[in-house]
Amino acid sequence: MKNLSIKICILLLFPLFSFGQGIIFREITFQEALKMAKEEKKTVFIDFYTTWCGPCKQMSRTVFTQKEIGDYFNKHFISLKCNAEEKEGRELAQKYGVEAYPTFVFIDDEGKICYRFAGAMSAENFLARVQRGLDPELTPERLAVRYQQGERTPQLIMNYALVLLESGQDSSAYAMIDDYFAHLSDRQRVKEPNFAIYEKYIQDPSHPIADYVYQHQDKFIRNAGRERVQKLLRQWLWQETIPYIIARETSENSELNSTKFQILKEKIEHSGLAIGSYPALLRLGEYKLQQDWNSYLNHCLEQFPTFSQTERFLLLVNLEPMSIQADTLREKAIALIEANQSQLSETQKTPLRYVLMKLKKQKEFRLQIHFDRLEAGKVILSGFKGKQYIRDTFAFHQNRLSLHLPLQDTTQASLRLLCDSLKTPTAKLGNHYPSFNLMLVAGGFATLSVQAEKGKVPRVTCIQGDAISKDFIRLEHELQEADEKAYNQLIIDNIIRGGDIRDYPEELQRNMKAVQHKTMAFIRENPSSYISEIELVKHYDWFDENEIEAIFKKMPSTLQTNKYGEVLHYRLETGRPFRIGATAADFSKKDSKGETVSLNDWKGKYVLLDFWGSWCGPCRDSHPHLKELHRQYGDKIIFVGIAQEQGKNLEKAKHSWKKAIQEDGLTWIQILNNEDQNQYDLVQLFHVTSFPTKILIDPQGKIAARWSGSQAEPEKDLQNIFKDL
Repeated sequence: MKNLSIKICILLLFPLFSFGQGIIFREITFQEALKMAKEEKKTVFIDFYTTWCGPCKQMSRTVFTQKEIGDYFNKHFISLKCNAEEKEGRELAQKYGVEAYPTFVFIDDEGKICYRFAGAMSAENFLARVQRGLDPELTPERLAVRYQQGERTPQLIMNYALVLLESGQDSSAYAMIDDYFAHLSDRQRVKEPNFAIYEKYIQDPSHPIADYVYQHQDKFIRNAGRERVQKLLRQWLWQETIPYIIARETSENSELNSTKFQILKEKIEHSGLAIGSYPALLRLGEYKLQQDWNSYLNHCLEQFPTFSQTERFLLLVNLEPMSIQADTLREKAIALIEANQSQLSETQKTPLRYVLMKLKKQKEFRLQIHFDRLEAGKVILSGFKGKQYIRDTFAFHQNRLSLHLPLQDTTQASLRLLCDSLKTPTAKLGNHYPSFNLMLVAGGFATLSVQAEKGKVPRVTCIQGDAISKDFIRLEHELQEADEKAYNQLIIDNIIRGGDIRDYPEELQRNMKAVQHKTMAFIRENPSSYISEIELVKHYDWFDENEIEAIFKKMPSTLQTNKYGEVLHYRLETGRPFRIGATAADFSKKDSKGETVSLNDWKGKYVLLDFWGSWCGPCRDSHPHLKELHRQYGDKIIFVGIAQEQGKNLEKAKHSWKKAIQEDGLTWIQILNNEDQNQYDLVQLFHVTSFPTKILIDPQGKIAARWSGSQAEPEKDLQNIFKDL
């Protein structure tokens, strides 16, 4: 096998000769470590870690720095740290089969594994694990032989039980302890070495051994000390009490009843150990058995300061059953948690967040982001939770952001990257930082890759995620067309320069066409997507309603019946009389010359109705295009402009309307809808919901086509209609 030349990156707080200050990790190659181990008759110890591994950091920070650990390891081992995701480290991790982090591997001077285990733990357990694993008399195989040969010392039972438990053989471990206890005399049972076994392994207060300790506590106190014995008895009493006082029911405590509770109360009173919060806890037990949850929560609110840190956590984290109670109880439980969660540790707050989500009828969205070339910084997440605007700042480290966000509804949000390396001064608006949009999905998740550069539009890719998150990132980022990308970058460039984005109308039009083309294609190709549904609601007028109905029928029932589905269904039903193929309603109105015109006047001819207004920028922008269509088809189509002006003053409306007609050079028939609107409201009559809207009526008086928005392209349909005429 080829030599593995591995440089191990470490951070030494003290010189190599400074023993007693934690483990000294050598900055040498693996081969150099093997050579040194042979010369010094030691074993090589390797801590395999990754930069993103929280337990790895915990071990480095809280265990490897302790004096006792350092004294032992510096005496017996040549210690190395190995990043399992770097090139050389990856090869060494693969060689020794490392798949979890942290993994601790002990290797002899020939490169063979002596012992290995994984996972973060306390310094005490870590040292005990190492000493036991490297002692030939304490290997699992040797302990099994010693036990089978009849050895029954307390130390053997302690060590062998631990080995069995660590290997998942719990029933064998406890059966061995029971058998050992059964063969002891009463005098042997109360000896200190055997008390240590009960202390370490008897966790169930209903176990016969626990009952034996209760019955003979005076003898145990003489051998093991009052403080130690009473501490264990209090622990068992407390464990018996907890199922009665937490709101949650489990399979283990489902048989609780008043009779058993009374027996427990008497046991606590007779033990002489009922101190501190026991009176308050027992009162909670009474309320729970009575299912009097209002009194239970009120008592918690009143007595909370008297409970220990652990009791506070257990009471709060087990309030989840209040989520199915009346709203008053649910709100009281929420208030109890929110008023007292600050007293808990950060570790305890994590599961409590899930309880709050349940009580508030929320779900969690899990977001993971890997930032390319951004090691650390902050992000601002902003958006809406229901009707409430939220804006939170989160820090990220080592190129990764990990968030767990409670949500009631799926909502769109924006993420701004506050990194010094991305800060770009602008001419008028302070500093610019890159930002991008994402969808926060209640109960969903997303893992994103983000490439961000100074003054550039971020590139966002969804590596994995729920269907909604993936579809949103696809449409918003991955499917962008060239004109859309160019315009988004133009916006940023313009902000930095301090220019006016309105100076680029052609680029805006190309961007709008690109967005419309991309979005319509996505909706047509993905009718079952939630993102398609909300985009269809947003851009309803881009489609012919007959096509919308066909898309709607392809949607799953979950989409058809949600709030967006209800909107689509309502609009489809409302617009049914005005769709292509429907008969157009007749009307009678005066035109700009004062002459009365009627739709029936033009029966047998094509009529193009253009709904616009002098106030409507997109309408006015479309007029040059409409004039060109009039030039091409004026002999085949009757063009009729129908303006809807703002305000209630009819004279002002007429003035604005006629001025716009003159300015835009509109030479065809023009009608002001505001005039005699109570008799014929053409906007309502033709179900016009956005401006501009153009409607083509065929010679039989039926609607032949509808186009909405400034990006509509009637000429394609007109070419098809008149190609043979």
